Amino acid sequence: MSRENKGNGQGGPGQRNGADRPTPTRKAAESDPEVARALQKLAKTLPAGFSVDEAKLKRKIAEYKNARGTSNVKDKLYAALSDLYDKLIFLVAYPEKKQKFERRSQGDETIDSGADLSPMLVQSYLRRSENTTRRFADALYEAAMQGISAGNLATVLSV
Repeated sequence: MSRENKGNGQGGPGQRNGADRPTPTRKAAESDPEVARALQKLAKTLPAGFSVDEAKLKRKIAEYKNARGTSNVKDKLYAALSDLYDKLIFLVAYPEKKQKFERRSQGDETIDSGADLSPMLVQSYLRRSENTTRRFADALYEAAMQGISAGNLATVLSV
């Protein structure tokens, strides 16, 4: 019989609950096969030597966070999501980079090779609520399903 630590709802995976037992760890959700195929197709279109500038990505994320509550928050969000989308395609194109990202992001999650990468990516960079993370991750997947190429998501979103 497993007891859960109800507490104040702020406990995390791996924390101890009654009888000094660890709570079960979360498992990352599986990726939708259709979305995975769309991302693979987009990954094949990346130009040789394509990479994501990590400093630029982090700067755009910071600009978005600083713009929250202002009139230009949408533009900053679109720029940040566009770079996250590029990173998503990049990680799909380079499995060794994807594995490194997964190891870094893993924490207490069990991550399988077919894991839903977008929510991990969004949460890793934006650190938003589960609902907001899911909404942003869904936007990235919708972009993949529409075949929006790397570097173009912000433009498409702002139309």
